[in-house]
Amino acid sequence: QFICSKCKKLTMPVKRQQSKKYDNVICQECSTVVDPIREIQSCKGYFVNIEAVEKIKRLLENSYVRKDVKFCNFDQPAAPITFGRFCDGRIYKKEMSNGDLSLTMFSDGVNLYDSSSKNLWPLFITINEFTLSLKLKFTFPIALFCGETKPDGGLMMDCVKNELKSLADGVEWSKDGKIVNTKVSCFNC
Repeated sequence: QFICSKCKKLTMPVKRQQSKKYDNVICQECSTVVDPIREIQSCKGYFVNIEAVEKIKRLLENSYVRKDVKFCNFDQPAAPITFGRFCDGRIYKKEMSNGDLSLTMFSDGVNLYDSSSKNLWPLFITINEFTLSLKLKFTFPIALFCGETKPDGGLMMDCVKNELKSLADGVEWSKDGKIVNTKVSCFNC
């Protein structure tokens, strides 16, 4: 997705056609025509989305990973509010159903190389119910921003809102031949 140079809003997502050409995009807010190739070359700022639903599905279907996931509410007695794991508190449990997961998002930028004015800002997610070793291994980006400045936080969230909605609707995965639907909610940013 690109940032419209006129109104500073996100354009519709751009998908490459089979001909490997990119079509121009029209900004829905102000009707400005945006040329994807020119925007990429100028690198004023654009977002790349990375599908999280498929990644989480593959992780949950992996028995090695699944054995170390502490799904909320599964075999956990009601606990008073504590300073332990995030899913130990009563307030948190009210928001979650059996087998659901929550995630935390965070971002930090880096220069592409020492003398570059271009920055790369990945937006990472980690699943709170993963053990520390799984979090270290399976924290992954859900979007990337490339540009000359720090990305606008609101635009970054707009960029991933459809993916977050898909996660909240549920990730279908297979466990022992049965289809399981796990909802993944973002409580922390």
